Amino acid sequence: MTSVLTDRRSSSVIVVLLIAAIVEFLELNMIYVALPAMYKEYGDPAIVGWLVTSFALVAAVAAGIGGRLGDVIGARRVLVGALAVAVLGSLISALAVSFPMLLTGRALQGFSGAILPVAYGELRRVITPARLKTAIGLLSGGAFLGAALGFLSAGLAIQYFGWRSIFCLSAVLGVASAMLCLTLPRPTASTLRVRDIDFVGGTLFAPAVAAILLGVTQLRSWGIGDLRIVGLLVAGIALLGVWVSYELRHANPFFDIRLFRRPRFLASCVGIALFSAGVLSLAVLVSPIVQQSPATGIGFGLSASVYGVISMALAFVGFAFSPVGGLLSQRIGAARAAIIGATVSTIGIVGMMITLHSSVAMFLLFMVLAGNIGCAMTWASFPNLVVEGVPSSRTSEATGMQQVVKQVAQAGGLQLVSVLLAGGAVAGPGGAAVLTESSYRAALWYLVVLSVLVIPVVYLARRTPAEDVSEAAATTVPVRAGVAGEPS
Repeated sequence: MTSVLTDRRSSSVIVVLLIAAIVEFLELNMIYVALPAMYKEYGDPAIVGWLVTSFALVAAVAAGIGGRLGDVIGARRVLVGALAVAVLGSLISALAVSFPMLLTGRALQGFSGAILPVAYGELRRVITPARLKTAIGLLSGGAFLGAALGFLSAGLAIQYFGWRSIFCLSAVLGVASAMLCLTLPRPTASTLRVRDIDFVGGTLFAPAVAAILLGVTQLRSWGIGDLRIVGLLVAGIALLGVWVSYELRHANPFFDIRLFRRPRFLASCVGIALFSAGVLSLAVLVSPIVQQSPATGIGFGLSASVYGVISMALAFVGFAFSPVGGLLSQRIGAARAAIIGATVSTIGIVGMMITLHSSVAMFLLFMVLAGNIGCAMTWASFPNLVVEGVPSSRTSEATGMQQVVKQVAQAGGLQLVSVLLAGGAVAGPGGAAVLTESSYRAALWYLVVLSVLVIPVVYLARRTPAEDVSEAAATTVPVRAGVAGEPS
């Protein structure tokens, strides 16, 4: 299933995939800049918040399903298809005459969530082993670069042309990226035909993940005891159990649950869950503390615009360090690289606690260690753990499953950090809630604990014997008649 290219040709593939990843994360992050303007137009912040939730729901499902399809029908087709649907969503959002229309367009944009796992699989197919892990680190950096460009471009577009212009911009970039993806190498022949794909397994997977993710994201709004929350979580978990049972019995499962028997893949999923629920929730804490007035007893008093510029600059720092995580994975192994990144993040979070009453420069320095340098190195290491633990023909599928775990864990982490912050809030002038030092410290301790837990989880993966990731090892279950050699 592999077809390694020359260094020059493979470099062009890396650029094309990086641009696609940037589009994905630009679409994810640009909405945050537009939220204040949308609050003014549509009123209720809880309703407007669905523009974030709908994207996350669809992106989680698209990551899993798109990853599997990328292994079967080829990255080029899946990437172009995902970008085409995302462009359609951008156009619908730009032309929206009602909130439901805008919400529909935003949900369609979530199909871009398929890009990253498919891109990882394509890299493994065409990049030489000597360059692979560094290339994966660079591609992971697209998350930071996309965020930086999303903040910058959305801010300028909204200031001069209004919030609808951000969707016009994303549509143009999506079309350009799709055209570039058409230049990707043609996929090698797959032993699995499209009609043999387990679409029932893919269909059961989607509502199960969506129900769980929706229940988690609405915990704060609806309350933990709300019957809607309980119903969504119970229904999602039950359907997930049905799905797992079905996939384990299927000869050519849409998602091979048996991949979780591979220690390195299992460790990568547990590790990224801890990492996503912890360090990736850092922005929810940092934004209020740097903007809160020092007169309240805690805070640095930066304006929203100044903080926005700083966030953009720091995102570029994250992008610069992502290849470092890939390079370390290449030199010393993905597990050791992840441990180093998690350690740096832990030091940074502890430093943030120490400097809560120091200068804003010192606080932001430690924030850079935690949320940019350490985060970038760790983020780039997890897909490389997948590369070390699964056959190449399952790379997109495995990284797609890993991204689903990441989405659900991050949603839960964001909710928990928000609850910890709100738990220590007091009434300020005019009745507005003001966060206290105790609430910030509680949230920071939570982040420290999860960041530390990443280390032993990944260490256990490093201690396991090297796994057989050959294509022969991928074929572990009987194959239906007429479908020769399909890996399970």
